[in-house]
Formats: sequence, structure tokens, C-alpha cells
Amino acid sequence: MNQKLLVPVSFRMKKKITYLGILILVSNLAVSQSFKVSPLFLSDNYAEYAPCFYKDHFLIFCSNRKNDLIKTITDTTGKYLTDLYIINLSDTGNYKIRLFSKKLTTPFNEGPVCFNKDYSKIFFTRNLHLYTKPKDIEKKKNNLGIFYATATDTGWSYIEQFPFNNDNYNIAHPALNSTNDILVFSSDMPGGYGGSDLYLCRYINGEWTKPKNLGKKINSEYNEFFPFIHSSGRLYFASDRKNSKGGLDIYFCDKDNNSWTTPLPLDTPFNSSSDDFGIYIDSTFESGFFSSNRNGNDDIFHFLFQYPSFDNCDSMQFPVLCYELYEEHALNNDTTPLEYEWDFGDGTKARGNEVNHCFPEPANYTITLNVINKITNEISYNDAVYDLEIPDIIQPKIDCPDTAIQNIPIQFTGDSDKYPELTNVKYFWNFNDGQKAIGKQVSHTFNKQGLYKVKLVIIGKDKQNKFNTHRVFKWVTILPPK
Repeated sequence: MNQKLLVPVSFRMKKKITYLGILILVSNLAVSQSFKVSPLFLSDNYAEYAPCFYKDHFLIFCSNRKNDLIKTITDTTGKYLTDLYIINLSDTGNYKIRLFSKKLTTPFNEGPVCFNKDYSKIFFTRNLHLYTKPKDIEKKKNNLGIFYATATDTGWSYIEQFPFNNDNYNIAHPALNSTNDILVFSSDMPGGYGGSDLYLCRYINGEWTKPKNLGKKINSEYNEFFPFIHSSGRLYFASDRKNSKGGLDIYFCDKDNNSWTTPLPLDTPFNSSSDDFGIYIDSTFESGFFSSNRNGNDDIFHFLFQYPSFDNCDSMQFPVLCYELYEEHALNNDTTPLEYEWDFGDGTKARGNEVNHCFPEPANYTITLNVINKITNEISYNDAVYDLEIPDIIQPKIDCPDTAIQNIPIQFTGDSDKYPELTNVKYFWNFNDGQKAIGKQVSHTFNKQGLYKVKLVIIGKDKQNKFNTHRVFKWVTILPPK
């Protein structure tokens, strides 16, 4: 990785901390999903990293390219320090790169950044001191801190320091949650588990609480950088911990009963043998950006959701609704004027020693057996009572013909009614003839006769705003034309 230092030349690498300038299969990005990954091709010579989405279609990122606004400073490797830049993603490939904000640009390092939900406030990393004399730069160390500014009609104003910045250690890489009351950042402050750990502060009554280490379940004896809090509450970060694929890898973890789950690494191609870090994911988990130096320089990559994994689909089943009912000790109708009346508990009745009945839906039914005197028509109610539980089958449903004709379109409809708690449900189809589709209702034509295992995967959010995935398949027979 080329950008190894985010402090001026006076730092001279005296500290062991290295603040980096900074799916296809991923788990929800955690159910297994397919993604198309491609670089943004912003430059060949400069580093671009730590992307952050801004407003409708803009991307903010860090870069060490030279700007003409102010006098620039180089680090100990001769590289320029980093500034914040912006591109319009609507330009699709022909990006015009410009400074994000003149008011936030200094001769020292700016970035990475994050924003509050309505983009009215920016949190960003910067060197703590803006020295103007070369002798000060050479003699004084200049650690990193977090700053924030407010959007006004004239640009970003009212720049303030995070209250826990400290000259003796770095505080950097801010990540804000969707409700603007939790800030996670990276720091090498004393008392951690490794070189740099992740810490959390809460915003309560207009003030940030004292930083709290996220603990040894999240942090390692190595370094944790570049946190990102997804709108679902999932935490992503980069770490060079033991057993990584190489350099920094991207990890994620969730909150479970107020405790973090064990961090898991993203799969290839997000993580590689190079440094991979600084991920940003949209609210639907369908697209995003991350940084990697897998091509020899820090570059930003875009990823776009394709299809989930279609492995481990269950066969579509239906509840048993039809039963043959009989009384084990039935009276002999040839010798007695009595007969049975069955009250099925679903609003219907039938008479006979043995009856066939189909219940309308899965449920618990109380079946009552009445005895009727055929001569007097007197009824002896509740002669026997039975409880029948018809269990429901909880799985997605594929609605389509069992058989169809080659080269004639078939309508496929997905049903997620068995999961009423899920919202924003999406439907993914694999027809096992090399074709796939997305949508609740799709049309498909099979070009060859045969038996096809049609698979459906549904993905939706539960009440905890976490993604749930369910899979099912159904056999469809395709016959030749008549």
C-alpha cells in the first residue's frame, strides 16, 4: 500500500501505528450473494481510498493527488498528504474529480469522513495542528484527531474538535450510525488490545460520552481501522489480524442481545492478498464501494449485487388438509337405528361411520362426534371429542404449472405470505437452464424438454432490520410441442 502515513514529515515513523490512507460471495454482505466488482479508474498515479456516499449520487473519498489551492506537504515517503475529493457518480466512468470543500482543505491530512443522516454535519479526520512554519513541522509531532463541521449556505462552517482528541495519540476514521447517536472510531490510545482498536462514544444530552473500547471480541492484538456502521446496525471494519488473507481484510459483526457477534471476514473478491479496507454499503446491501491496493495502488472499487446463492433449497411442500375419519368403536348400522354425525370444527358437518373431509387451512380443529337416532332424530351431542392439529409449512411458495410446453412462456409467481414479519421482500429465480430472473412475478420460456428444478430465493428485512433469506425449489416438467 503506497499511502502509509497520514501525518506530516515531522512524525518520522516514530510510532508503530500506521494509519493507512485509507463480494464473488459475501454473507448479506451475510447470506451468500453474488456481486459484480469493478474499479472506478480514477487515476493511475494517485491513491484514492475510504469512499463515502454523499447525498443523491456523489462520492467523497481521500486522495494524495496534488491540488493547486494551497501549498502542499509531503510525508516521509515523498507522497503528498491527503485531501477530500468528490465525484458525481452520474458521470459513469468519465468522472470529473474536484476538491470537496475549500473550507475543509489544509496543507495537512483530511479524511476519511462520514456524515449524519441528513448530511447537515460532517465528521472527518485531520491532523490536530495546522503549523505554518517549516521549523514547527520538523520539530513537533502532529497526531490525528476527529473534527466536525456544519453545513451552511456558504459551505461547511463552525469546525469543532471532537472532545477526546489528544496530542499523545491518534483518534481517526469516524463512523456514525443512522440515528446519529453512536460514533465508532479507531485509536491507538493507551489501554487497548493492539496497535489500534475500535472505540465507541454515545451522544447523550448534547454531549459525547467517554470513549469505550469495543472489547477483545472485536479488537485484536493487531490493528483495527476504517469502521463503517451500516443502516441495519451491522459494523464493518478493516484489520490486519492473524489469519487475514494478506494485509488488511474487511470484517463484519452484528449486535445480538446488546453483545457483538464474533467478527467474520468478507469472502473473495472483497478480501485479497493485498490491503482491502474502507467499505461503504447502501441500505439495501445491493451496492457499495470499498478500497484496495490489489492493483499496486490504492483504488476504489464499486460492487453491485447480482444474485444470492441458490444452494440448499428445500423442496416445496404442502400441508396435509384431507383426512379419512372413522370411529374405532363404530356402531353396527345394520343392527341399530343410530348413526354418527361429524362436526369438523370448521363450520361443516357430515354423517357416516367413515367420512372423508378436507379442511380449509392449517389450524387446530376440535372434531366432535355426535350420535343421531335415525328413528326419533334425537342427537346425543359430544359423544366423543378429538383434537386435530394440522401444522403449517413455513416456506416460500412457487406458483406455476407442474407441466408446460417447450417454447411457450410460463408465469412464475413467488409467495412470501408465510413470513408476514418480512418487509422489502425481493425474489430471485434460477430456472436451471442457465437463466435467472428477479421479481415477484416473472415469465420464462424453456427451450428444451426435460425436468427442471426451479429455485426461488426470497430476501427481506425482519423487525430487527436484519436480512432473512429463505429458499425453495419445485420440479417442472417441460413437454415437447404437440
